[in-house]
Amino acid sequence: MTLYEYKHKRNFAKTPEPDARKVNRKKAKLLRFVVQKHNAKRLHYDFRLETKKGLLKSWAVPKGLTLDPKVKRLAILTEDHPGDYIHFEGKIPKGNYGAGTVIVWDTGDYSIDGDLEEQFQKGNIKLILHGKKLKGSFHLVRLKDSEKQWLIIKTKDEYCSTEDVTATMPESVLSGRTNEQVNRKLPRINLESPEVQKGSLEDFPSSVRPMLALPVDKPFDNKDWVFEIKWDGVRSILFLNKSKKILEIQARSGMTITHRYPEITAIAQSLVQCENSVVLDGEIVILNAEGVPDFQRHQKRMNVDSKKDIESLSRSSPSTYFVFDILHLDGRNLKQLEFLERRAILSNVLKKRSPRMRISDYIEEWGKAVFDNAVNMKLEGVVAKEKHSKYLEGVRSPLWLKIKGTVTQDCVVIGYTPGEGNRDGYFGSLILAAYKDRKLQFIGHSGSGFTSEQVQEFFKKLERLKIARCPIDYVPYVNRKPVWVKPKMVVEVKFNGWTQDGNMRAPIFVRLREDKMPEECIIAR
Repeated sequence: MTLYEYKHKRNFAKTPEPDARKVNRKKAKLLRFVVQKHNAKRLHYDFRLETKKGLLKSWAVPKGLTLDPKVKRLAILTEDHPGDYIHFEGKIPKGNYGAGTVIVWDTGDYSIDGDLEEQFQKGNIKLILHGKKLKGSFHLVRLKDSEKQWLIIKTKDEYCSTEDVTATMPESVLSGRTNEQVNRKLPRINLESPEVQKGSLEDFPSSVRPMLALPVDKPFDNKDWVFEIKWDGVRSILFLNKSKKILEIQARSGMTITHRYPEITAIAQSLVQCENSVVLDGEIVILNAEGVPDFQRHQKRMNVDSKKDIESLSRSSPSTYFVFDILHLDGRNLKQLEFLERRAILSNVLKKRSPRMRISDYIEEWGKAVFDNAVNMKLEGVVAKEKHSKYLEGVRSPLWLKIKGTVTQDCVVIGYTPGEGNRDGYFGSLILAAYKDRKLQFIGHSGSGFTSEQVQEFFKKLERLKIARCPIDYVPYVNRKPVWVKPKMVVEVKFNGWTQDGNMRAPIFVRLREDKMPEECIIAR
C-alpha cells in the first residue's frame, strides 16, 4: 500500500490537491472517513477510509451512498490517497487528473470490529460510520472475480431511511457550499466600512429580545418600505463567538434550542464570514416539496430532546434558517443602524448560501404584488419594514408590519368545556383569552380544527394545568360547565373577524404555539 499511483497521476505544481505525504496520527483512538462529492467529467462520490498507516483507502461511488438497506451501490476501488486529502475541498483546474470541483459532503469517525486491512484483503468490510449525514452500519463487499468492483450496502439499523440524502443535503459539511459555489472566492468583510463603523462598541450579548411586527389588515405600496415573505416557523436568534467557542440558537422566549437543529449548527460557522462574533435574527422553517413552510411537520421537532430522534428528524424533515437581520458583528452593536445598512452588512457576512441557511430576500415598494404572490403560493403573508427603521429590541413597532393572508390570533387557553360523543372524557372546546392593556380578556372559544391525536395530547397538557377558579375577571356564558386552567398554554386560531362585543367569529384551531409566551398574545384588532 503506497502512494505511487496517486503521485504518478498528478502534477502538484498545477493542482491544489495535497501532495503525496503520509499522515501518521499517533495513537488515534478513532479512524476517520470522508465522502467527497466530485463533479468531474461525471458527478460521483469518493468514499475514503483512513488506515492505521495514515493513508485513505478509496472507492468511487457513481450514485453516492444511501441510507436505504434495499439499495446496493456500486463502489469502484481507486488509488490510495494521503491522509491530508480528508479535508480537501476546492477546484482541480482543467488539464489535471480529476479536473472539476470537490466538496467534503460528509466526514466523521468510523468503528470497525477487527483490522481494516485484513477485512479488505478478504473483500468483506463491516463498519459503523459516525458522520454528520451518514450514520450506522455499512457493509462493503468485493464482487466475485473482480479486484476493483465492490458493493456498498446500508445494514438495517435505527439510522435506515428511504430519503435520498444526496439530493436533500447536497452541500459541504465543512463550508456549507455546493459544488457550483465552491469556485467562488468571497471577499473578507471590511470592518472599517462606514456601515460597520456606525455601530457602537459592545460586549458580546448573551441574549436578545427580538423586535416584533404590528399586525395590519391590508397590504400596501410605499417607496419607503421593503417587503419580505413572512416565514411560518420558529423565530430564532443565532449567536456565534469563535474565541469563546459559542454557537447557540435561542427561541424568541430566550430558551436554547441549539440541539434541535444539528443540520444548521453543522454549517453555521463555515457559512458566516466574521472575524470573531456575530448575532443573526431569522426564522427556522421546514419546507415541503413545493418550498412552502410545513408547520405541522415542524411541531414534531419542537419538543424532541432524544439525540437519536433529533438526528432522524433532521434527515427526514430538514430545516432551513432564513436570516433577515444582523444585530452584532465583531464587537459592534448594529441595532442602531438603519434597516438597509444592516442588510448591506448581512449580505457580506452571509455571501455563502446553503439549503440549510440563507438570507430572506426583500422587494422594495411593491407590497401588494408581494402579498398576492405570497397568498398564491400558500405562504403565511408578508412583513413590511420601513427602510430607515432601527432594530428596537423587544418592541412591537409600527415600523415593522405583518400582513397575513388569513386572519389569525394567538390566544391564551384559560379553560375548557368537557367533551361529548367521540370526545367524551376529553375536552369539547378551549376557552380563549388575550391581552388588552396588559390584562387578559375573554375573546371566544374554539372546538374545531383538532385531530383526534391532538385532542388526546392537549387534554394531557390541560389536566396538568387545572385550577379551581377562573384566571380572569369575567367570562360570559359558555355552553357547558367550564374547567379552568393556568394561563400558560398558547394556541393560534383563524377566524372570520370580530363581533361587536369583541369576540372572535367562528375561531378554528390552527396549532399549538410552544415558541410563544402568554404575554405575547395581544389582541390584534
